[in-house]
Amino acid sequence: TEREWRDRVREAETWLLRAEMIGGSSAVTRADEDAVVRITWATAMGVHHPDGGICETHPQPILGSTALIRAQDAYRGAALAGVHHAAALAAVKCLAAEMESTRQRVRALNNRWIPRLRTELAVVEFELEELERTEAVRRLRSSAR
Repeated sequence: TEREWRDRVREAETWLLRAEMIGGSSAVTRADEDAVVRITWATAMGVHHPDGGICETHPQPILGSTALIRAQDAYRGAALAGVHHAAALAAVKCLAAEMESTRQRVRALNNRWIPRLRTELAVVEFELEELERTEAVRRLRSSAR
Protein backbone atom coordinates (compact mmCIF):
# COMPACT_ATOMS: atom_id res chain seq x y z
CA THR A 1 0.00 0.00 0.00
CA GLU A 2 2.88 2.36 0.69
CA ARG A 3 4.37 1.83 -2.76
CA GLU A 4 1.02 2.47 -4.43
CA TRP A 5 0.48 5.60 -2.34
CA ARG A 6 3.95 6.97 -3.13
CA ASP A 7 3.52 6.19 -6.84
CA ARG A 8 0.19 8.02 -6.92
CA VAL A 9 1.63 11.04 -5.09
CA ARG A 10 4.54 11.13 -7.53
CA GLU A 11 2.12 11.01 -10.47
CA ALA A 12 -0.03 13.75 -8.95
CA GLU A 13 3.00 15.96 -8.33
CA THR A 14 4.06 15.48 -11.94
CA TRP A 15 0.66 16.60 -13.20
CA LEU A 16 0.66 19.50 -10.76
CA LEU A 17 4.03 20.65 -12.06
CA ARG A 18 2.72 20.44 -15.63
CA ALA A 19 -0.39 22.42 -14.64
CA GLU A 20 1.76 25.11 -13.01
CA MET A 21 3.92 25.34 -16.10
CA ILE A 22 0.88 25.75 -18.31
CA GLY A 23 -1.38 27.97 -16.22
CA GLY A 24 0.83 29.38 -13.47
CA SER A 25 0.52 28.91 -9.72
CA SER A 26 -2.62 31.08 -9.43
CA ALA A 27 -4.60 28.49 -11.40
CA VAL A 28 -3.42 25.78 -9.04
CA THR A 29 -4.44 27.58 -5.83
CA ARG A 30 -8.02 27.81 -7.07
CA ALA A 31 -8.19 24.03 -7.54
CA ASP A 32 -8.42 22.95 -3.91
CA GLU A 33 -11.25 20.79 -2.57
CA ASP A 34 -12.37 19.14 0.64
CA ALA A 35 -12.41 15.43 1.29
CA VAL A 36 -14.26 13.30 3.82
CA VAL A 37 -12.62 10.06 4.91
CA ARG A 38 -14.60 7.13 6.27
CA ILE A 39 -12.71 4.14 7.64
CA THR A 40 -14.15 0.65 7.22
CA TRP A 41 -13.53 -1.92 9.94
CA ALA A 42 -13.16 -5.68 10.02
CA THR A 43 -12.34 -8.40 12.51
CA ALA A 44 -9.50 -10.86 12.00
CA MET A 45 -8.29 -13.36 14.60
CA GLY A 46 -10.71 -11.74 17.05
CA VAL A 47 -9.14 -8.30 16.60
CA HIS A 48 -11.24 -5.35 15.41
CA HIS A 49 -9.06 -3.30 13.04
CA PRO A 50 -9.28 -0.82 10.15
CA ASP A 51 -9.84 -2.65 6.89
CA GLY A 52 -9.73 0.16 4.39
CA GLY A 53 -11.42 3.39 3.74
CA ILE A 54 -13.46 5.57 1.49
CA CYS A 55 -12.31 9.03 0.52
CA GLU A 56 -15.22 11.13 -0.68
CA THR A 57 -14.35 14.32 -2.46
CA HIS A 58 -16.62 17.11 -3.52
CA PRO A 59 -15.03 18.24 -6.76
CA GLN A 60 -15.21 21.88 -7.62
CA PRO A 61 -15.46 22.70 -11.29
CA ILE A 62 -12.02 23.59 -12.55
CA LEU A 63 -11.46 26.17 -15.21
CA GLY A 64 -8.03 25.47 -16.49
CA SER A 65 -5.85 23.17 -18.47
CA THR A 66 -6.25 19.47 -18.94
CA ALA A 67 -3.09 19.05 -16.88
CA LEU A 68 -4.83 20.70 -13.90
CA ILE A 69 -7.83 18.39 -14.25
CA ARG A 70 -5.49 15.38 -14.46
CA ALA A 71 -3.60 16.66 -11.39
CA GLN A 72 -6.87 16.94 -9.48
CA ASP A 73 -7.85 13.38 -10.43
CA ALA A 74 -4.36 12.12 -9.56
CA TYR A 75 -4.49 13.78 -6.14
CA ARG A 76 -7.90 12.19 -5.49
CA GLY A 77 -6.33 8.82 -6.29
CA ALA A 78 -3.35 9.62 -4.06
CA ALA A 79 -5.67 10.60 -1.21
CA LEU A 80 -7.56 7.31 -1.50
CA ALA A 81 -4.29 5.35 -1.66
CA GLY A 82 -3.13 7.28 1.42
CA VAL A 83 -6.29 6.30 3.28
CA HIS A 84 -5.76 2.64 2.36
CA HIS A 85 -2.13 2.82 3.45
CA ALA A 86 -3.03 4.45 6.76
CA ALA A 87 -5.69 1.80 7.38
CA ALA A 88 -3.19 -0.96 6.59
CA LEU A 89 -0.63 0.53 9.01
CA ALA A 90 -3.27 0.84 11.74
CA ALA A 91 -4.38 -2.76 11.15
CA VAL A 92 -0.79 -3.98 11.46
CA LYS A 93 -0.43 -2.07 14.75
CA CYS A 94 -3.68 -3.50 16.13
CA LEU A 95 -2.76 -7.07 15.18
CA ALA A 96 0.82 -6.66 16.46
CA ALA A 97 -0.46 -5.38 19.80
CA GLU A 98 -2.83 -8.34 20.08
CA MET A 99 -0.04 -10.76 19.18
CA GLU A 100 2.21 -9.27 21.87
CA SER A 101 -0.60 -9.51 24.40
CA THR A 102 -1.13 -13.15 23.42
CA ARG A 103 2.61 -13.85 23.76
CA GLN A 104 2.53 -12.42 27.29
CA ARG A 105 -0.47 -14.58 28.20
CA VAL A 106 1.26 -17.70 26.79
CA ARG A 107 4.42 -16.89 28.76
CA ALA A 108 2.33 -16.46 31.92
CA LEU A 109 0.66 -19.81 31.28
CA ASN A 110 3.94 -21.59 30.58
CA ASN A 111 5.96 -19.99 33.37
CA ARG A 112 3.40 -19.64 36.15
CA TRP A 113 0.05 -21.36 35.73
CA ILE A 114 1.06 -24.67 34.18
CA PRO A 115 3.85 -25.38 36.73
CA ARG A 116 1.53 -24.38 39.59
CA LEU A 117 -1.29 -26.57 38.27
CA ARG A 118 1.09 -29.50 37.75
CA THR A 119 2.26 -29.17 41.36
CA GLU A 120 -1.33 -29.05 42.59
CA LEU A 121 -2.21 -32.06 40.42
CA ALA A 122 0.68 -34.03 41.91
CA VAL A 123 -0.52 -33.16 45.43
CA VAL A 124 -4.10 -34.21 44.61
CA GLU A 125 -2.91 -37.46 42.99
CA PHE A 126 -0.77 -38.20 46.05
CA GLU A 127 -3.74 -37.54 48.36
CA LEU A 128 -5.96 -39.81 46.23
CA GLU A 129 -3.38 -42.59 46.41
CA GLU A 130 -3.23 -42.17 50.19
CA LEU A 131 -7.02 -42.35 50.40
CA GLU A 132 -7.03 -45.49 48.24
CA ARG A 133 -4.39 -47.11 50.47
CA THR A 134 -6.32 -46.14 53.60
CA GLU A 135 -9.51 -47.52 52.09
CA ALA A 136 -7.74 -50.77 51.11
CA VAL A 137 -6.40 -51.16 54.67
CA ARG A 138 -9.87 -50.47 56.06
CA ARG A 139 -11.39 -53.11 53.77
CA LEU A 140 -8.75 -55.64 54.80
CA ARG A 141 -9.39 -55.00 58.48
CA SER A 142 -13.16 -55.20 58.10
CA SER A 143 -12.96 -58.44 56.12
CA ALA A 144 -10.57 -59.91 58.70
CA ARG A 145 -13.06 -59.28 61.54
